[in-house]
Amino acid sequence: MLGVPQALSRVRPNRVFSSFKLFSKLNIRQPKVLQLQSAFSIPEVLNPWARFSSNMTSSTSGITSSFAASSSLRPPIDDPEITSILSFWFSNRETSKKWFGGGESFDQEIRAQFASLVTQARNDQLDHWTETPQGSLALILLLDQFPRNIHRDSDQAHASDAKACQVAVASIAREFDKQIHATPADSDAEAEGMGMIQALFFYLPLMHDESVMSQIACIALSEALVTRCELANDDFARDYVTRSISHAKGHRDTIVKFGRFPKRNAILGRESTEEERLFLEQNPGGFFYSGPH
Repeated sequence: MLGVPQALSRVRPNRVFSSFKLFSKLNIRQPKVLQLQSAFSIPEVLNPWARFSSNMTSSTSGITSSFAASSSLRPPIDDPEITSILSFWFSNRETSKKWFGGGESFDQEIRAQFASLVTQARNDQLDHWTETPQGSLALILLLDQFPRNIHRDSDQAHASDAKACQVAVASIAREFDKQIHATPADSDAEAEGMGMIQALFFYLPLMHDESVMSQIACIALSEALVTRCELANDDFARDYVTRSISHAKGHRDTIVKFGRFPKRNAILGRESTEEERLFLEQNPGGFFYSGPH
């Protein structure tokens, strides 16, 4: 297939999303469930959630049964651990400058405060948090963002990416990304102008997934969020998400080109091709990128 990356040419038989029954345990409207079931039945190569990187699934093998067992538990909105995570990450606009460039001091702060919760999240001990938008967002941060700070430049930084993506997909299917900024637990974030931007973190696990369709989904969801920010007259969130979309497109283009993120090869024990090595020399950040900073 001329011009089509190797990752896109390996069409396998249909593989239904392995954790689809997760959705049937949640309170999703039946039409939504049927729509999701249809989407998850398409070939893996076209389906962002039919597969997750196999080298990231060791800590998530029991996620389906764990979600099912805990689906009847509903944490209160004022759960102190959920509140502490969201208050820390979304405290004010100055904090947002540290999200992706806070340095070792910020990494150490997260390590000291949240390392034990990250371990609990990976061990399926916090799956009951998925019953609320706030809990789901806090769990995603523990699985997707905080490990990148705590275990920077280590394979453990990506060890819970697959589970983070599953939680994100389930949350988006329940439209938690559209509810998070309108709930009482987020009043502090709203007061600091950080309400709308919280939805973005439901989408970042998709950006981190080595799947073309996950990348496309992340961009589409983020572009829809920009529209919501504009309607809410939230210029700060609109501008931040717009910049994030530029990065997301760089991630997408990298996956289209290589079928994986070459920057992860070394820490995940994968051998880089000569083309990937040249790419990393030319793009030290590990991604194509041409948008605003």
